[in-house]
Amino acid sequence: MASTKSPNVGDESSKSSEDESYDLERKITLESINQRMTIGSTIISTYAAQWGPVEAFRELVQNWRDGIIKSFKIPEKDFQVICEENNDEIVYKVMEPGSPRRREKVCLGYIRWSRRGGAGTVDITNRQATLQPWHLDMGGTSKGNDGNQAGAHGEGLKVALLDQAKAECEKNLLPVASIPNEDVQFLIGGNGKGRDEAGYPLNRSEVTREEFKRWTKAALFLQKIAEDGLVPTKKGDLILDQHFEGNIYLKGLLLQESRPGKSASMTGKKLKYGYNFAKGATNRERQSMAGADEESRAIFSIWNEALKNPAASESLVDKLHLMLNCGRPEYADVSNAEIHMPVDMLHRVKEYLLSEKFKGKWFYTAEEKTENPRFDQVVRGIGCQSVALQRSYWNLLSEAGLVHTAQEEEQKRFQAAETVPVPEEPFPKAVDRLLRASLAACPQTASITVEFAKAGAIRLDSFYACSKQIFKVHDRWLTKAGALAELGLDTDVALTDIISSTVKWLLTDALMQLPLDWFALGSEQYPDWHRRRAMTQGGQRISEYIRIKHNLLVEVRRYATNDTISVLWDSATGWVPEADIRIEVHRESTCSALKKLLTSKQARRASMSCLGANVLDSGCGVRCMKFKAKRSYFFALPKEKYFVLMYKRSGPESFVVLFEDIPVVYPPTPQSNTNTGVKTYTTGDRIESLDMLVPRDWFQGTNKTGSKAVIGIEKECPQSDRPQKRPRTESITSPGGRA
Repeated sequence: MASTKSPNVGDESSKSSEDESYDLERKITLESINQRMTIGSTIISTYAAQWGPVEAFRELVQNWRDGIIKSFKIPEKDFQVICEENNDEIVYKVMEPGSPRRREKVCLGYIRWSRRGGAGTVDITNRQATLQPWHLDMGGTSKGNDGNQAGAHGEGLKVALLDQAKAECEKNLLPVASIPNEDVQFLIGGNGKGRDEAGYPLNRSEVTREEFKRWTKAALFLQKIAEDGLVPTKKGDLILDQHFEGNIYLKGLLLQESRPGKSASMTGKKLKYGYNFAKGATNRERQSMAGADEESRAIFSIWNEALKNPAASESLVDKLHLMLNCGRPEYADVSNAEIHMPVDMLHRVKEYLLSEKFKGKWFYTAEEKTENPRFDQVVRGIGCQSVALQRSYWNLLSEAGLVHTAQEEEQKRFQAAETVPVPEEPFPKAVDRLLRASLAACPQTASITVEFAKAGAIRLDSFYACSKQIFKVHDRWLTKAGALAELGLDTDVALTDIISSTVKWLLTDALMQLPLDWFALGSEQYPDWHRRRAMTQGGQRISEYIRIKHNLLVEVRRYATNDTISVLWDSATGWVPEADIRIEVHRESTCSALKKLLTSKQARRASMSCLGANVLDSGCGVRCMKFKAKRSYFFALPKEKYFVLMYKRSGPESFVVLFEDIPVVYPPTPQSNTNTGVKTYTTGDRIESLDMLVPRDWFQGTNKTGSKAVIGIEKECPQSDRPQKRPRTESITSPGGRA
């Protein structure tokens, strides 16, 4: 509708000889028409066959609105409709922005339903507007390049006129002038005469109040929507009111209304909410957006803007979450989310899932639970309860790096757990040394560092961080009770067996976490075969170490002028009797760093300046012999603390057996008896057991006279169960007090 003045347009009459013919080649205006003209349009009755009265009314309302915006040059955002109604009239009017509501002279246009002559009639009036003949051409439009105008194809008005006249059951449209030379008015209904699309006379039928109400659904700005039922944004409106569920609007005008079994969405999926797009292109019949991708982008852009509003964000993100996590039906509102959902929107969803509402919850997919037999144990270990998400929803968040599996979270927390030192106790020290030795002896794990983590309730035994080359072990394996619980062994199992089983378990765990291709050694055997062989080899070395250490007896004999160190072992256990071994004795004060040597290869490469030319002065010593020798002795500096290293020279991957905290034995000192000349000796304090791995000062019992005995009675055996002996008396005649 142009903004020039128009002449009075009366009721149509039959064609006369006075009518001028309309030349499509030239744009004829009202000023060029003498009296009347019959326009032969190229549009046919089957055009827009799917349109009904609502779609036709939409086009009239669209032209009504666009005409007002253009005629009065008002911004689209200032276009506001006021509704007033009573029993016989419903009026939608647009007032000049900023003017008083009741001043009729500033009304820019109106749509009214009323009872005229007892029949329901609708009149659509534009103030100060013109309907030019060329507006009725197919493609005739002035709105194609106007961003404030809803129509752009130049067909809406013509098709609306056609559709309103298409059949007897539908309404006829009669243009009349409201105010001559100023306004354009369309009248629909009433009880007069009219013509159908073929030009034949017919009786008009009235428009009932109910029909008019149904027609007004064509324009969102003609509806009453609750304040909380509409979320306006600069990208368009999110319509939460359930009465408009599934409807799609463009610039306030209905594109498509969802009906049972037929969605308004181009995806064909059900729409949960309604949408009013601020901009966009439509298909030729204005029933949808130009494409499904454009529709999805427009929907997500509205949601993204709506979620930026703090006041509405919490409730809106909850609604979005429910749609994303709905398996059936899959809503068109979130269709193609993996393509069109903005990153900001994804982060808002993540914040929602991490909010107080879901505190202590862990999100997963059914597939994850099926693929991970430990899933329930893992979730309990990280202190959470599982909550299922649809696979598409979880994948959407996962691909953006916003979520991960429970197993990944378990590993993440395990790696972040505090590292704890190994307690200075026999069991944890033995486990730590044997595990590090086992990894050092295997070529695939030789460069890996071992750490123990205070991981609490996490049920992960260990984790290998490949990028850092750190093998982290749960600290429950540093206690005898924790190891027994994990291994399922009885409490009366020997300590050495618990140590052996623990280290073998952890070694297997470490090797199984390594990439399988690390064991592709180029032979005819498969990589898995080489990995299993590495487990067997490691287990054998562990067993050898345990047996040798268990039967190894080392002690320092401290005399008045010098000390000696005796090393005794059982040649029937551990290595074969003919094995070449090396025994080294080192001072704690100068050589304690050598305790870190784990394998024979490391020991042979180590720099040991203490074993050079002045070995006697250094106080350290070395012996090479066959394993079948069973014993070896060394001179030691007085009152020095020593440790012993023993390893097999012929096996580079064999373990270095470490013996430290060597007990000191004091030979008995003669005690003179003034009465008889006889020296007496008594037993010392009771000891716990004869287990070599139990820490204590061996043979440190001292009698009342200061003499120390080499005899001990195990505490487990009551004194009453042992034969009672009188104190032994013995005459010492050898010089120097040596027995």
